[in-house]
Amino acid sequence: MDARADSRVNTYDPDTLSLRVGLVIPRIPIAVVAPVDSQLPDLQYDQNVAQKSGFGADLGILGFYFSTRTLSAEFPESSHGLADNFDLQFHFYFPSLAMDLYYQNFQGYFLKETRDVYQGISPPQVPVVRPDLKTENYGVTFSWIFSPERFSIAASGAGTARQLRSGGSWVLGPSLGELRISSDKTVAPEGLESRYGQLGRLREGKFRTFAVGGGYAYNIVPLDRWFILLWISVLLGPQHQEFTEYKNNNLLARNRWASTARAIGRFSLGYNGDWFFFALTNVSESTSLTSLDTKESGLETESNQAFAYLGLRIPL
Repeated sequence: MDARADSRVNTYDPDTLSLRVGLVIPRIPIAVVAPVDSQLPDLQYDQNVAQKSGFGADLGILGFYFSTRTLSAEFPESSHGLADNFDLQFHFYFPSLAMDLYYQNFQGYFLKETRDVYQGISPPQVPVVRPDLKTENYGVTFSWIFSPERFSIAASGAGTARQLRSGGSWVLGPSLGELRISSDKTVAPEGLESRYGQLGRLREGKFRTFAVGGGYAYNIVPLDRWFILLWISVLLGPQHQEFTEYKNNNLLARNRWASTARAIGRFSLGYNGDWFFFALTNVSESTSLTSLDTKESGLETESNQAFAYLGLRIPL
């Protein structure tokens, strides 16, 4: 590889194409958090998906990754339904700046802890399956890397650079995103809508978030060509909520503001050879949306992706 080495990081080789194929476990569980003043359990929705196929490519600073086809499910489809999703990600990894763009589309959820949620009421089924419940999640995150000579996200996140020795850096930047939630009825199961406030009666909503924060990222190089990535960031900011509430057989438009806390964690373990590379990676982004009114419900989401991939470098 034609790369210029500095103290800890090899820079990019713009004439080499990196291809990746692998298995992905994507999830965006959502939870309607019960009002602070209530004694109710949260409504926790998850998806029945175990493995999906994925493909990615990187060239220089630009890369993308997507997954579509479900290969297997964690639970029987007859009892938990089957989640369908499309996931597309682009990234631009400069030495001092990482820019991640993402689009995720999920449909099909089931309600965890169904019996606890119904609290003495006989549920229609266990668990309650919601094939009508949909989420869309898209946005962009910027991360300024303060010490690019000590840390490379391209080495552990894309395979287009190589970390020569262990090193880390502080990271800082903003995040912009929008989460859309929709259903044929309400987010809360039928008969429980009034217990969970406006978000429990939500039929369709847009949640636009702007957050700023930072953290620390570190690449450990225990052996030549092996790496371990540890990255944690915390971001805070406001969110604008625009949604329709189904109440008393009427659709009511709602607009309100909420405070947002977002945590981003990345872990990766892999090998970075001259021609072949592979990694086991987990990326988790948790967002907590708290209403300014303690008598109203909140919302929590988590975009979680675990994937294993094998890559090949092809000189152009």
